[in-house]
Amino acid sequence: WLSLERVRYAARLARETQLPVLVTGGRVFGGRPEADVMREVLEREYGVPVRWVEGQSRNTHENAVLSARLLQREGVSRVLVVSHGVDIRRARREFSATGLQVIPAPTGVPSMTVDNPIQLLPSMGALLGSYLALYELLGNIASVLHLSAA
Repeated sequence: WLSLERVRYAARLARETQLPVLVTGGRVFGGRPEADVMREVLEREYGVPVRWVEGQSRNTHENAVLSARLLQREGVSRVLVVSHGVDIRRARREFSATGLQVIPAPTGVPSMTVDNPIQLLPSMGALLGSYLALYELLGNIASVLHLSAA
């Protein structure tokens, strides 16, 4: 579901901007590389051609490093990075660290408003929000540790 949200937004941006598309993501838990699945959906279901496919990365840091290598070989130095609102800061930091000029393009930006007290009760949506927050916290810690070791 989250990947589809990113792919759908990337397709919209690609149509609006007419910019070439790179997809990135390898095999995290086995199966096909995420990049291959994204390419297939973009091309077959959205009619958006994909110019570059990076299918070896296992995390955001590797997404950035391996994507930058592909792009910089072709003289690309400025990119739109599509990611979710919860992790766009980390994605921007990782891609910027490779020397790319990054324009963040977040999707799925969480709302911080409470329209109804029922929203404060435990729910599956809240559990997903907790998962994403913890994932991002751990991702930021790993990113800081990686940058300080470099």
